[in-house]
Amino acid sequence: MAFTGVPQQQREARMLGEWVAERFPRAERIIFNARLGPLPKELNGRPLPWAKRQMLGVFNRYADALVLSGGKLHLVECAIRAAVEKVAQLEIYAQLLPETEELEELRGLTPRPILVAATEDSAIRRFCEGKGVEFVVFRPAWVEAYLADRAARKRGPVASGLPA
Repeated sequence: MAFTGVPQQQREARMLGEWVAERFPRAERIIFNARLGPLPKELNGRPLPWAKRQMLGVFNRYADALVLSGGKLHLVECAIRAAVEKVAQLEIYAQLLPETEELEELRGLTPRPILVAATEDSAIRRFCEGKGVEFVVFRPAWVEAYLADRAARKRGPVASGLPA
C-alpha cells in the first residue's frame, strides 16, 4: 500500500485523533489545533474589536490538542517520528496557555504535557522524563504500513533477477 502524496501533517492529525479517542473516550472537552497566546489589542495605535483580534490570532502558535478529561488538562503534541523540537513546543505552549483569552476557563489548570509518537526513541524518552513530559508510543496498523512503505522506498528497487 503506497502512501505517496499524503502530507505528513495529515498522517499526524489522523494519528492524533485516533490516540485521543482511545486514551480519552470520556473527555469533557477536546480542542484540536488549539491557538495559543495573547491576541493583539490594537493595530497601528487603534483598538481592535474582538472579531478582528480573533482573526489576527491565526498568527499565534497552535498546539496539536488540548484535552480536558477528569478535571485535568492535557497538552498534546503528535509526531510520526519523535523529535526534540516537539518537547520545546510543549514547553512554550504551556507558557502561552495562561495568556490565551479564549481559554480563560482553563487558566487554573496546570497542563500535563504529552508527546505522542509512532516511533520509540530512547534519547527523546529520557529527555521527556527530565522535562516532566509524558512520552507515549502509539502505532496503529496503518502507521506500521506507512513506515514499512517508507523503509522499502529507502532500500530502493528490488532486484528481479531478470537480465537487464
